[in-house]
Amino acid sequence: AIRPLPLLSAVIALMPLGLTVYIWTVASDRTYEQAFGEFQTIAHDNENALTYRIDSYAHALLGGMAFLQHAPDMSRTQWNDYMSVLSLEESYPGVNGFGVIVPVPASKSDSFTQRMRQEGLPDFKIHPQTFSPVHYVIKYIYPEKANQEAIGLDIGFEEYRREAAELSRDSGHPAITKKISLVQDAAKSPGFLLLYPVYQRGAPLITVSDRRAAFLGWIYAPFIAENFLK
Repeated sequence: AIRPLPLLSAVIALMPLGLTVYIWTVASDRTYEQAFGEFQTIAHDNENALTYRIDSYAHALLGGMAFLQHAPDMSRTQWNDYMSVLSLEESYPGVNGFGVIVPVPASKSDSFTQRMRQEGLPDFKIHPQTFSPVHYVIKYIYPEKANQEAIGLDIGFEEYRREAAELSRDSGHPAITKKISLVQDAAKSPGFLLLYPVYQRGAPLITVSDRRAAFLGWIYAPFIAENFLK
């Protein structure tokens, strides 16, 4: 007959197994803590890199803002000449361009369209058609060749674009849209816009009403997320 092991013998027999489990647990915890620490370091470094990259684009937009403030009636040629000096591909990799968006009352859309055609854009039109009393129209964007579909776009047609634009206008601060697809991206991959509000030089900007009254438009940059992260 099989005799049961005495309690002490059973404990002694199980001690190596228990010790093994304990050592494995401690080692696993230490490995996890080490890996988690390394992950946090990598995540922090990447966060800093992304923040630095966004800040560099914001500085470029600030330059465009100053240009628009000093020359609110600047021409398409003047904008393209100014932006060409920045060497976008070398200085700002990942950005699709830099542009100007202006509010256009629906009552003035025909005269605005005619003026843009006279500036050398014979096919210019505000699109898509909406019934909004004010259109938020992409007036200029550099480089034009890669962004043809965006010229004349009323960004107010879509919720996320309009939401970020109006937040930026009313707050006085730059804003980034939620995830969108750029009209100039044939692949329709995820992207976003970075918008910076521009106001009349020297105008009071204390309240939302002040900012709306002095508002000229936005300097903005479109991004395809994949290109930006690369």
